[in-house]
Amino acid sequence: MSVVKSIFSSSERSIIKLERAMLDLKNGLPVAIKAGGEAILLYACEALSDLTLSMVKTIEAEITISLPASRANHLFTTSYERTVEVQLESLDIDTIKDLCFSSMAIENNYKIKEGGELSESITSLLKAAEILPCGLIVRLDKLDEFCRLNGICELDPHSIASYNNEIALELTEVCRTNLKLYNASKARIACFKPNYGGKEHYAIIIGDLSTNNEPVIRIHSACFTGDLLGSLSCDCGEQLQSSIEYMNKAGSGIIIYLKQEGRGIGLVNKLRAYELQQQGHDTVEANHILGYKDDEREFLPAFVILQKLGISKVKLLSNNPKKSSELEKYGIKVVEIIPHQAVITEHNNTYLRTKASKLGHQIDI
Repeated sequence: MSVVKSIFSSSERSIIKLERAMLDLKNGLPVAIKAGGEAILLYACEALSDLTLSMVKTIEAEITISLPASRANHLFTTSYERTVEVQLESLDIDTIKDLCFSSMAIENNYKIKEGGELSESITSLLKAAEILPCGLIVRLDKLDEFCRLNGICELDPHSIASYNNEIALELTEVCRTNLKLYNASKARIACFKPNYGGKEHYAIIIGDLSTNNEPVIRIHSACFTGDLLGSLSCDCGEQLQSSIEYMNKAGSGIIIYLKQEGRGIGLVNKLRAYELQQQGHDTVEANHILGYKDDEREFLPAFVILQKLGISKVKLLSNNPKKSSELEKYGIKVVEIIPHQAVITEHNNTYLRTKASKLGHQIDI
């Protein structure tokens, strides 16, 4: 008798399951998470509809809303340090929208408790899916049977916690081609992507690196509005183009182009943050209101790409000290930090001041 074996390793199975779970959440479907004897059914609040809520109401269970600490602190003017759970007395879409979308503080008539490992896993999972990190939690008996009957994906917190690192370490170069750029006629672009799901990242290689053991590099996070549309509200597009020009004049260099829009919160949430900035909040406050940290980016992918390119020492073109410390932490020697500042204008002045005062960027204002 032949024995059927899995063609995937345990880590590969975890990644595949997580990718499916994130897609389910975006589509308004639930996933199950189990930890420490506790098991819950999770919906992404952002994807809830009246139809979904009507289905949830048929389930006899305790229902709460999971909110990241930064979101809860803004809403209730408190000082939580961990993800919280808000007890709901009634399940209606307007109440959920207020808890998840309101930019104003609201009256705290709710029973709130700080969550544990499970709640933190919920926040991490929703962030990885680049949807608002607010979840509808359903605690019901016979969850295993419910998941089996409804084909619901089941996850464990360990796989969620290790997802970002495992995806980054999987990166493999899948293609490379010559590319003529406006500011560099001799360039190549290489794409690196994980085996199963996750985001692809890019290395834009300027000039000839063969004789340069310490190339100039820039770690550039994707910015659709700045890089592509030429937004004046940030300095991203100008920094990208001036980096290419600088490397071209220097003879060589590499731009590690990471698909980490909006300091890691995703394009849709970045646009939400822009709307909050137009209401008078700065870029960091906007992130907090949405439930995110100051900066959600991961720089392990940059290290992996440099390692794949055979580079261990670099000159870093940046004003962000965090990039240097992250590279050093992973084993890349930063032999020099080259200041890299865009022109300050009336449009980006507030944004750059905030990056200097709250994010530690070394910018001369």
